[in-house]
Amino acid sequence: MGAVRPLESLSETPDVHDLAADVALRLDAQQQVRLLAGALTELEMEVLVLRCADELSAKEIGQIVGKSERAVHSLLHRAKQKARERLVQHDYRRT
Repeated sequence: MGAVRPLESLSETPDVHDLAADVALRLDAQQQVRLLAGALTELEMEVLVLRCADELSAKEIGQIVGKSERAVHSLLHRAKQKARERLVQHDYRRT
């Protein structure tokens, strides 16, 4: 995710199209997160965010959530599979 910009900086943006594209991407990302929150357990969502957004290793994630590194790998695999299925299913409905 990109850095959040204060509203005052919007007037400094040279290309309004880039701003519109940025907003559209953020809204789409928010919608995808809501979709995933409905498909994943709290723990699956937490490990997925820690891995993908915070870029932590399985070992580091395990220390945070109190699971072994192997358990974290299993949780990540399951979370990614559920995420793929939910997002593909949602895209299929939109077309």
